[in-house]
Amino acid sequence: MTYIRKNIATNNDTNSSKPVAQSNAGFADRRQSTEEQIAQRQMIQNSNVHQRIVSKLGSTTPTVQLVPQYSSGLTRSVTVTGNSKTKSFEECTYNSVEYSAGDNLLTTGTGTETPANWATWLVNKKGGNNASQLHVVNRRWGGLGGRNDKNIVPGSPAENSHHLHEAEKEFDKCFSAGKAINNCKYECTVAPKYGQAVNVTGGPVDYGDPTITVSITDNGVKKAYPVTDGADGLTFKEGT
Repeated sequence: MTYIRKNIATNNDTNSSKPVAQSNAGFADRRQSTEEQIAQRQMIQNSNVHQRIVSKLGSTTPTVQLVPQYSSGLTRSVTVTGNSKTKSFEECTYNSVEYSAGDNLLTTGTGTETPANWATWLVNKKGGNNASQLHVVNRRWGGLGGRNDKNIVPGSPAENSHHLHEAEKEFDKCFSAGKAINNCKYECTVAPKYGQAVNVTGGPVDYGDPTITVSITDNGVKKAYPVTDGADGLTFKEGT
């Protein structure tokens, strides 16, 4: 071991005493190579930082599918034919919202717009007012309420109340202090009692409220919440 250490020391002494001879071209090449390596390392570091930021954003932003971009079954068009005119409107038949544990509640939800797209053509059988605009995904979780936001379906006030108390309040339990407790998902399917073509040339036509079925997945456990139909129902008639 002493002999090895001695030789290392001797070599170091010898190397340190050697004159270093390099051409200007060689030095420039080596400097360029070093700068390229530094630049490459910087690009890799920047890329890693970008990936971390994207990953963080992706993991903390809940998604709300309010526009049926890849499923034609999420909304449908209904046309009502009267004696002198027709009316068409779009209604949502499915929507969902999904959160990851720790996600903040979305604050982008909006209320409904008046008048409804079906105003004067589809009314509550009881009272005769325009059929209520029901959020399929509640605004508390980011659901939109605009006429063209693909998240609204007609129903009676009673149906709206049943949806709230029998399903939506159950999903509210998945949150605490404005954050999702676990991974959770709310799915709502709406099945209207009428078809896509309604004829009122012979006078008003009554239909029951749509059937709403909700499923909630909380921490991997999925449970169904069927919603009671409203007792009064809806009436189609020729509007203005």
